[in-house]
Parts: sequence; structure tokens; C-alpha cells
Amino acid sequence: MVKRIVCIALSMLLTWSALLAQQGEYQRKSVSSLGSVLVHPSVYSGAFDQSFFDDLIKEYIEVPRFDFNQLTDKSLQQFWRQVRGQGTMSARSLEQILQQTVGQEIARILKDPDIQEARRAGLEYESDWLRLARIKGKDYGLTEEQLIILMNSAYLYLPYLSKMERTQEKDDISYEIEGGIYWFQVHISAQDEVDIQLVESGSRGGIGSAVVGVKNYQKFSLGNRDYVVSENQYAVYDAMQTWVKNLSVVMKGIPNFSLSAQVVQKLSANTYSSNLGRREGVHLDDAFFINEIFEDSKGNQKTKRVGYGRLIKNVDNTQHPERLSELKLFYGSRIMPGAVLQENPRLGMEIAANLVYIEDMDIPASAIYGVSPYHKISGGVGLNVDLSYNLAPIIGITQTYLETRINWISLATNNSLDVSADLYSVSLGLHKKLWLGRLALGLQAAAGIDLFGGEAEQNDKTYTSSVMALGAKPGAKAIFLLSPSLQLTAGISRHYTFNISSGFYVDGEEFYYSGCDLAKVNLDRTHLELGFNWIIKSFPINFYGWLDPLKKY
Repeated sequence: MVKRIVCIALSMLLTWSALLAQQGEYQRKSVSSLGSVLVHPSVYSGAFDQSFFDDLIKEYIEVPRFDFNQLTDKSLQQFWRQVRGQGTMSARSLEQILQQTVGQEIARILKDPDIQEARRAGLEYESDWLRLARIKGKDYGLTEEQLIILMNSAYLYLPYLSKMERTQEKDDISYEIEGGIYWFQVHISAQDEVDIQLVESGSRGGIGSAVVGVKNYQKFSLGNRDYVVSENQYAVYDAMQTWVKNLSVVMKGIPNFSLSAQVVQKLSANTYSSNLGRREGVHLDDAFFINEIFEDSKGNQKTKRVGYGRLIKNVDNTQHPERLSELKLFYGSRIMPGAVLQENPRLGMEIAANLVYIEDMDIPASAIYGVSPYHKISGGVGLNVDLSYNLAPIIGITQTYLETRINWISLATNNSLDVSADLYSVSLGLHKKLWLGRLALGLQAAAGIDLFGGEAEQNDKTYTSSVMALGAKPGAKAIFLLSPSLQLTAGISRHYTFNISSGFYVDGEEFYYSGCDLAKVNLDRTHLELGFNWIIKSFPINFYGWLDPLKKY
């Protein structure tokens, strides 16, 4: 199968001028690995796990839009021998070393008279290419697969590690990783001259953490795969996955690698079809700009952005390339077949920040030491932060999110004494968005834990009231798309709770105080929210990372 793909790619190279006429069609790239990670001399990489890194590369970097290959051992050994001898990480030096090693091997093969003749004339049948590769491979001490890879090399990639820092405070271990990937392009002239140049160098970071002695940090999950690890290894794996996941978004944004396709037909007022699908590695809800390409009065080619949309149906076109996916517009008008889709890569995660006003609570004055008996706490203001993961590529239902919600509310006590009261809430739930153009209705349902705390300072003593409750939280949001990465939101939710524990403390020691009636605390309430929602390209923490390999739609 690999040989078939490579041979097809070779034929495509020979008919490049014809393909240029198909504006917007993504051409698969042949990408070769340089086999290892370049580590900065200042970095101690003893904790770096190459085998786990290879698994991450296969998951996030070696995606279906590419044909990925491994260069020959001979060329890789020559390359790494020179790199380690020079101790360099500069892109210019790496270009020169690649030119002297991999580039020379490619040039030597391409200058073979028989191969030159075959490239000029083209070979009609796949079997002819394989027969030539088998014969010439023996001449160069290569297998036919190795020879085809070298003949067809278009891009080379080299991950690099510039920082790997460990910190530990008591039982808390954390690692911070920084680095990126060098992407090189192999240019082959009409005279079969080979030139290797840096195309892009994307750098990102990641933070991972673990707690010593906690069982949950002795197994690291990546989709359906589990790795038995120590707490230290868990923190390393956590940081590595965050780092590589962020680099994958950078890679997809490189113009040479960014997916594109033509709009095939108009299906309804705001729905269109396209031949992008799972063969190219796109997922349900992936977003695309829509561009029109035209010529100005001087004959120069120009691009005009005319819309923005997302995949609402992602077909499996691996065996049936005639199948078409469907794209629904957030905005755009007068879009005609032939317009070009341009990928807008994101992590598949969103962060929301909202100002919150609450009312309808029932916390009697007797719940907090020192509060006026005539006052009842019923409301307050605060902040809500949501972190959401789009489940659509896993479950096949568009715009469905797994959502973690964190609330902090400062409650109004209206008391002259030094009294404060706060409400904290953490919950997990689902969020479904129903879009109509730029507008959407978001339906939410969550369950979690609420913690009420009241504190008073008097006579050099601290009096603390505490109530913990479980709760269910249905809600709804109005959403407006301000830009492809930013949404304005306004919402309302109702929180239903029941208390599970309470306590009264003096200077941190539990104390029975008959005047503090915590049994009457009722944390039921209404939330009104106003804020923003960001669709993010990178995130420093590995939130929901174990779900990524489960994507199939």
C-alpha cells in the first residue's frame, strides 16, 4: 500500500502543471522523519522518553494528510554524526548538514541516467516503477522502498527540545517542556539539482504535574492505551503530550501543510459540499475559511475571504473518494461552487470567562458568627470559568462539549464587622450548541460540588462556617460569533443542591456552637452570566488529553 501511494505521488510530480489548474485542491505531501529529537546542549533529557514521544508523533504529527516515511539508516547516521560533532541547533547549520548528507544521497540517485529518463518520460504502470526501483535499489545498496522514498522526498522534519525543567515542592512534581519542530523542504530543479531549505519552525511548550503517593498518577492514559508509570514519569508524559499537541496545531497552520479544497455544490442556503473527509484527517466541527480566487485588472491573482463555516458531516472517503462531506456556514453570502476552503486549525477546546450575578439564595444570619440577626445572605457577584472539549469527533454529534465549570462568588453580607462569605463550585457536564448563522442557543446540564464558607474576625479569633453540598445545574446561553475565535455569551442557570456536610470552626479547630445553625443553609440559587468564549489554538496544561486518540468522526 505504501509503495502504491508513493508511486502515485511520483506520477503526480510528473504532471504538476496540470494539477495547478485545480485551484484550492490540497496535494498530499511526502514527509520524511530524521529519526530522533535534537536536544539543546543545556537541557538534561534523562527523563525524556523517546518511545512515548514516538507514540505522540504518530498521534499528532504523522496525520493522514501526509505520506510519512523513514529515511535510510545510512543517510540518518551521516546526518546525526555531523550534528553531534558540531553540537549545533541553528537552522542554517542544519540546512547545510542536511544538504551534505540526505541531500547528496538524493542527488546521487536522481542523477542516475536511467532514473532521469524515467522521470522525464513517465512510466504508465505502477509495476514499471517498482521494477525500476528494484533494479536501481540494488545498484545503490537499497531496498525498492528506500529508493522510492529518497526519490520522492519532499519535506523533512526534525523535533527539537530547548527546555525540560523539573520542580518539586513536597509531594508535588511538575515538568515544563519547551521546543518545536524544524520543517525542511527538498527542492529539486529541472536539472535534478537538490536544495534543502527551512520552511517553518514552530515552537510551543507544555506543563505536566503529578503527586507522589497518589495511585491515579501511576497510570497514564492515551485513548485506549495505558502506560504504567511512576509519578515522575506521569508528570513527564503529561508535559510531553501537551507540548506535542500544541505543535500539531502549529504544523496544520503552516501554509504548505494547511488543508484546502473546493466547494463542490450548494446544498441549501447555508450548506455546501466538499471532497475533504476522513482520508485527509479532518474531524467533525473542524472550521474553514471560505475564499474566492480572482484576477485583478492587471492579471494578478487575488484572494478574497467571503465566509466561514464548519464540517457538519464528515464522510469516510478513504475507499470511496467520490463521497462528499458537508459544511455549514457561520457567516458568508453569494458563495458559489469552486470557492476554496482554507483550514483554520484549533485544539478542539474552548475557554469561557463570565461575570456572574446570583440571587435567590437562603443563608440565614445565624450561619455566620457575628452577622446581624436581621440580615440574610441571598446573592453576590463573582467569576465563572469554563473549559470545554468538543466531543463531536468522538461521538459523531456536532457541537457537543464536555465542560468543566469553576465558580467563585463573593456573597454580600452587609455587616459592619470584619465578615466575609464566599461560594465555590466545581462541576462537570455537557453543553450542546444549536447554531443559526452567527447566533446559537447553548443548552447546558452539569453536576458538581458547592462549598460555602463564612468567616468572621473578632477578639483576635477567627470563626469559620462551612457547608458542602452536591448539586445539579441546568442552564441555557445565548451565543453570538464575534470572530472565528471569539464568542459573546449571556446565560442563565438554576442550581439545585442538597447539603452533605457542615461544620463550625474557631481558629481552625472544630467547635460546637449552638448559635450557628448550618442546617438551615440552602445553596439553591439562580445564576446570571455575561462573558466571552475563546476557541483556543494552544493550552499549557494537558486538559482532556486522553480523549484525543478516540476521535474517529
